[in-house]
Amino acid sequence: MTQNPKYVLSETLVGEPDDIADRVRRAEAAILAMRMDFVAWASDDIQVMKTLCAQAAQSGGETPLARDAIRRIAHNIKGQGGSFDCAEVSAIAHDLCEYLRAASGAGWVASATEMVSRLNDSLDAARPSESKTLKQI
Repeated sequence: MTQNPKYVLSETLVGEPDDIADRVRRAEAAILAMRMDFVAWASDDIQVMKTLCAQAAQSGGETPLARDAIRRIAHNIKGQGGSFDCAEVSAIAHDLCEYLRAASGAGWVASATEMVSRLNDSLDAARPSESKTLKQI
């Protein structure tokens, strides 16, 4: 039988104060690990977007498939960023997604390339440093 999720958290936090503190530390470490995973896969996806932008620029920008692929990747990053305390990453990905949704013709490539670069910079700034990671765990 599956437990109701609201009771699972309650049961997890029941215990002596030291036990609760340990559980909170483990939960924070798990969240930090998920954030690091998000940053890693989003970084890989940004590299894909950069490649697609470069290919679109070489072909004169008339590549709706590349534009749509970049938009889908930006949409995924937008949706996940807020979950991992990367609000600026989500905001830039949202702007890119909306821009590409409205873009047509060949003129979209330069602006999209700039927005992908801003997205990359924002993600780099959100990357947990090794010393910060060790202190938080």
